[in-house]
Amino acid sequence: MKKTIQTIMVFCMVLLTASLSAQSNVFKMQIKENKGECTGVGKMSCYLVKYHNSKDWEFFYAPIANFDYQEGTRYRVLVKRTKLENVPADAPSYKYEVVRILNQKPMNRIADRKGKGNVEVITMVVKEDKVDCTGVGPMKCLQVKYKESDDWQYFYSGITNFKHEEGYRYTLKVKRIERTHVPADASKYEYQLIKILKKEKVPVNSAQTFLGKHRWKLIQLNGKTVNNSRAYIEFDTKMNRVHGNGGCNGFGGAYKMSADKVTFSQIASTEMACPDLNMESELHAILNTPGLRYDIAEQTFNLYKDNKLVAMFGMAPKEG
Repeated sequence: MKKTIQTIMVFCMVLLTASLSAQSNVFKMQIKENKGECTGVGKMSCYLVKYHNSKDWEFFYAPIANFDYQEGTRYRVLVKRTKLENVPADAPSYKYEVVRILNQKPMNRIADRKGKGNVEVITMVVKEDKVDCTGVGPMKCLQVKYKESDDWQYFYSGITNFKHEEGYRYTLKVKRIERTHVPADASKYEYQLIKILKKEKVPVNSAQTFLGKHRWKLIQLNGKTVNNSRAYIEFDTKMNRVHGNGGCNGFGGAYKMSADKVTFSQIASTEMACPDLNMESELHAILNTPGLRYDIAEQTFNLYKDNKLVAMFGMAPKEG
């Protein structure tokens, strides 16, 4: 009887040991939002991880299968560990694979693995066309908007691993790395593409393209013909900006245009004293009216308020 009890106890211990061993091969861990430089066979980049009893981040030297890791995101995962046989001395003894992602959280700011500055994960919108700009010399710049931007901004840097295709508007997830010891003529940041969140074809607006090729001289205002006036308007279709002259003072601002509506905004002008500012005041009042309807005839650009023609501009060559 005593021997039987001992046999049962040994059998139970074997089962318990096997159960604990099986449990230890599936475990939870956190994976940090950036990797760290480590040394295995040679220099490499390692995951930084924490287990349930970890106080600090630890290097994790092995690859993790079934895991689409994105820098800038912190993960909590359930991992399966499988012991490998006949493994070379310089290779991992275990295979690791993600069973399930329990939680993932974008981290806005992460430490650069080289310790040379901060890394910020940002979202930016890249416009469908480039523009002429001047950095160290004449060049072509992307046009971008950030979350807090209202207007397009010139972007003088490159974005590693991003190939811009004209005619497409992109929303990008980008890693922005703050550089140290930057020359005066260089960018403060380095940009690396993490992911293209959206890519959409933007149809070419032939009306805007046509407007941007010419100067438009004022020839009629509020039903009255305008003769020998300096008043005109020009469109910068790449930056969605306008500039011109009201007859005496220069002006400039922004515009938004749809298929048949245009709204001018932020219109500002010089303040020169002129003999007659009535026409200029009328023109500015029209330009400050939101949601004007427009059409383009063969050689005229026409503005309508409440379906009434309020301004007509005639096509003229751009100067300079």
